[in-house]
Amino acid sequence: MKKNQDIADNVYQAIQAIKRRTPAFNNIFDAFGELIIARACFKTQLSLPETDDTFKPDPLRFSQGVSVLTGKTLMFDKSDYLKAADSLFPAMEKGFPKIAPNIHAVKQAIENQRLSPEIFMRALLNGEDEKIQEISNELTLEPQLLRFIVGQITKPFLEKQAEALRPLIQELQWHKGYCPICGSYPELSILQGQTGERWLRCAVCAHEWRFIRIKCPVCENDKAEDMELIFSEERPYQRAELCHSCKKYLIGFDLRKYTQAIVFDVERLGALYLDVAAQERGYFPIAENAWNVLD
Repeated sequence: MKKNQDIADNVYQAIQAIKRRTPAFNNIFDAFGELIIARACFKTQLSLPETDDTFKPDPLRFSQGVSVLTGKTLMFDKSDYLKAADSLFPAMEKGFPKIAPNIHAVKQAIENQRLSPEIFMRALLNGEDEKIQEISNELTLEPQLLRFIVGQITKPFLEKQAEALRPLIQELQWHKGYCPICGSYPELSILQGQTGERWLRCAVCAHEWRFIRIKCPVCENDKAEDMELIFSEERPYQRAELCHSCKKYLIGFDLRKYTQAIVFDVERLGALYLDVAAQERGYFPIAENAWNVLD
């Protein structure tokens, strides 16, 4: 319990610091804050799943861009997802009262086995749009809404699974802009180390992998003249990386310029002003999330 309290306090303090720094986004943190805390605490309750040879990637296929979880199942029991719903849905309903009936409907569907979070997420990771639409139609929910709700309760499991699978790929080569574990695109570009190595952080499972510094993760354009950084003089450690070729952008953090450790899920929300700036210029996020799809 003390560990949970320490994590909750750490995330809470990070949220309060950004709310003081950027009061214009207080409503965003009022919506997401308790959910982020609940998700972080729930993750600590999960044991690291055991891996077997079925998850060991073929080096050749992996080097060609086939991620580890392609065609694989998740390593958690169905009952775990109900525990996640019990832990996270109250915070989600509080932060998003307008969709509380939908959240309740999703929980009932999981309890009645009309919805398998694992099957839904596997369809999402494999790009099976027809399957996603079919599941959404059965529950009479919009696919984007169902993706958000289910995504919140599956994220701790995917992050834990990524931790377990990481040792299997440490010695293998990966040069793609999507995640080597789950195949999703990144939500963050991170510069760190004395030489400013660039690492990408997955929007779904939070795995981090090294990537070429001047290269678009989506279209793989590596021409410096097609790249642009936009940032605030007040916060040079945060920027939006724009690709003029595919019109996508990625939020970036330069950890070398931070004076203390950050909570990535919180800090990412604190950079929403860069999402606004990039989208006003006609660019689209590489990885869509509930907070960066702006009307």
